[in-house]
Amino acid sequence: MKTPARPRDRGVRSAMTPLIDVVFILLIFFLVATHVARAEKRLPVDLPDATTATDDTDPPGRLIVTVDAEGRTFLDEADTTVDAIVGRLESAGDDNARSLLIRADRDTPFGSVRPLLTACLEVGIAEVDIAADRVAGAAR
Repeated sequence: MKTPARPRDRGVRSAMTPLIDVVFILLIFFLVATHVARAEKRLPVDLPDATTATDDTDPPGRLIVTVDAEGRTFLDEADTTVDAIVGRLESAGDDNARSLLIRADRDTPFGSVRPLLTACLEVGIAEVDIAADRVAGAAR
């Protein structure tokens, strides 16, 4: 009896579907891990309440400044001065890095935040956001 002639596969064949699944799972993991790490990097402050607060995503490169209840200013968890923050804003070349988010404690006197706002105005920073907690039941 004659055996049927079939071409033999030479080499190893691998299924691509499981590999693609693993890559997508890793991608999702790193996206979530980056978001959590970014959120943990912020100093804890008691934000004021607002009824018109909107959810905002951080554009890449935006500076986040934290002002605590004593009026100390922090940039990336490092105690800093308003002049250092202004210098960093002036040296930023692209538009995203020329935006600022101020996270001030609800007990922070306005006199501690005012120099930062005035300096941003003098430098020409058009986008300054102030973080707040949304009041429960407020419209989005």
